[in-house]
Amino acid sequence: MTMITETGPAAPTIEEALRWGVVSLKGAGLDNPRLEAEVLLSGILSFQRTKLIIHNDSPVSPEALQRFVEWVELRRRGYPVAYLTGEKEFYGEPFLVTRDVLIPRPETELLIDEVVRHASADRLAAPMILDMGTGCGNIAVTLARMLPGASLFAVDISEDALTVAKDNAKRHGVESRIVFLHGDLFEPVEDLDVAFDLLVSNPPYIGTSELDAVDPGVAAFEPSGALFAGSDGLDALRRIIQGAPGLLKKGGLLSLEIGYRQAVKVKRLMEASGFRKVTTVRDLGRNCRVITGIRK
Repeated sequence: MTMITETGPAAPTIEEALRWGVVSLKGAGLDNPRLEAEVLLSGILSFQRTKLIIHNDSPVSPEALQRFVEWVELRRRGYPVAYLTGEKEFYGEPFLVTRDVLIPRPETELLIDEVVRHASADRLAAPMILDMGTGCGNIAVTLARMLPGASLFAVDISEDALTVAKDNAKRHGVESRIVFLHGDLFEPVEDLDVAFDLLVSNPPYIGTSELDAVDPGVAAFEPSGALFAGSDGLDALRRIIQGAPGLLKKGGLLSLEIGYRQAVKVKRLMEASGFRKVTTVRDLGRNCRVITGIRK
């Protein structure tokens, strides 16, 4: 990608590097090659994307160029952008991510909306919140930011994921209000003398029988334990729904992210476990993505 001038080789400018990246990514069939090229190069240069436009005629150093070429090739093979840059935006804020955690999705922001709405409606000034399967901590950290009086417990079976979550809590200045616990679902909190106002979770909910329908990049690179939960995808949801009443206060809220075809089954599970006012929330694709219920 080196440019040749009358005085010899010259490093390509930011715009020239981006053009090459766009052509390469477009050739791999990616939907937004310009956006992806900009995100990759801005991550390498530690620029905001807007700065790429302002300084588009600035040269790219050989080291940065080599890394950009490597990242573009990895992206062509399906490697997620967030794992390359080490960062993903969630609810308007950047979160550190590694291959030990699921990459945050915009749909999960609906969970935040429902929990905050419930806390406001019930005038919970200092709610106790439990985040099951916290991953990178995006849910717990965001709730801590939005509910300044809240105290949170965040559980994950992966110690590596908890390390990322703790780093994100420190990054956003809420580490003092989140207790991170290692273990499988309710195991770490069973002996705690705590009753929760709110229990929230984005558990694994894809069935192993649905593997062929999963985006190849997701199935190949994101942690399978955060994606798959038995043949029908309901294994983790069943356990959470059955165990939640024992930890929630009367009138406490259970809020779960679910698969787009699971609403009817999950609603039945919640009602069978004693939850009332079970309602679903649709995402932008009009799919039932979040389900909530109140403990009787």
